[in-house]
Amino acid sequence: MMNLLRYATRLATAATVLLALAPWRPAAAVPSFAEQTGLACNICHTQGFGPNLTSYGREFKLRGYVDGTGSHPLKAPLAAMARGSFTHTDAGITDGPAHGYGDQDNFAFDEASLFLAGRLAPKLGIFTQVTYDDVESLVALDNTDIRYGDAANIHGVEVEYGASLNNAPTVQDPWNTTPVWGYPSAASPLAPTPGAAAIVDGGLDGQVAGATAFAFINDMLYVEGGGYRRLSKHAQDAIGTFDPEENELRGTAPYWRVTLQNSDAGWQGHYLALGTFGMQADVRPGRAVGIGTDTLTDIGSDLTYQYVANPKHIFEAKATYIFEDAKLRATGLSGGASNGSDHLNTFRINGSYTYDQTLTFTAAYAGIWGNTDPLRYVASPIDGSRKGSPDSNSYTLDLAWVPFGKSGSYLAPWYNVRVDLMYTGYTKFNGASSNYDGSGRDASDNNTLLLNLWFFM
Repeated sequence: MMNLLRYATRLATAATVLLALAPWRPAAAVPSFAEQTGLACNICHTQGFGPNLTSYGREFKLRGYVDGTGSHPLKAPLAAMARGSFTHTDAGITDGPAHGYGDQDNFAFDEASLFLAGRLAPKLGIFTQVTYDDVESLVALDNTDIRYGDAANIHGVEVEYGASLNNAPTVQDPWNTTPVWGYPSAASPLAPTPGAAAIVDGGLDGQVAGATAFAFINDMLYVEGGGYRRLSKHAQDAIGTFDPEENELRGTAPYWRVTLQNSDAGWQGHYLALGTFGMQADVRPGRAVGIGTDTLTDIGSDLTYQYVANPKHIFEAKATYIFEDAKLRATGLSGGASNGSDHLNTFRINGSYTYDQTLTFTAAYAGIWGNTDPLRYVASPIDGSRKGSPDSNSYTLDLAWVPFGKSGSYLAPWYNVRVDLMYTGYTKFNGASSNYDGSGRDASDNNTLLLNLWFFM
């Protein structure tokens, strides 16, 4: 009971402070999509705010972020975003999770972004984001997707086709099961997270440029292919994404995506999509020279289900599995791996119910498991693994409130807000449930209570 009272007090204080700091003011600004189409946010987004897309939202993205004429006289594809949070972990982090933060119960102004998002020309549009990260104190080019989309009838077969130039594998994907737009859409920058991740799961974001082409046949079969190459050090420095310790892509990394879907209109509001995606990348670990490269091959599969016949009651379920085969020639030569090859598995599943595109409850599970490799996964406080293992399991319960985003909402379409109250619990973290890091920290010590406020203008 005392713990619940303490949590309630912390949350009340957090909500008061964050709401007081919130920019409650109109701004001419991905409200810019709503301006362009003349439609409310909930036409494209099942939850009225956030990455989950309706069929119309997926179509809008496929067509190059181009549709409608809008009503705003400027029609400028500009928007702004701000995020703030309060984070509590079950055990504090000695010396704080980041510079300037305490061991426990931290308020943070997470980030602020400016967007150029919308129509550039007929059939050509853009979604690009420049973000200031207050926790890391840096400015960087964030998610970017420049795309062309069109359609044709070829011997009675309807084909949508197009191309994307982007800076992160899966940022161009219209299904929110792949890594860039997958669940959770909000996370604490101050809470520990498992250390292992596949290369397609954020390992190249911001350090590459990619080009892909797609075809969507009879509103049923989606096929996409292309490749990624690294940006030079000077280019990464210029856009704020250079990290001297990250894996460096060498050559071209091929990327593919195939999805089969049904039409929700044909199934009385039930929508189902099943897909696969993946890539292969040769990388220099830690940018080391003279020892060759590792080869990382990722193969993913994903499932999306939505029930959208009644907008008052929307049900969604999403699942993603990624298998990575890592040939660790270079890492082995540098003394960073015990095995010549490792396998890593990532599985995520979540289900949600949304009432009136305003209140959403989501329950989620995430699991990571793979080979034991004591040189690759080393013991260290907080982030390390005593057992040399990447294995982690967690569950998340999330309640989100989106008061605006509908037709007739306050300051529509120039303003939207989302509030998330999220709890994440760990049953295993970096290989163990107890003393996982070799310094006495348990997996449950990383259980996280997060209050997140997210504003779009």
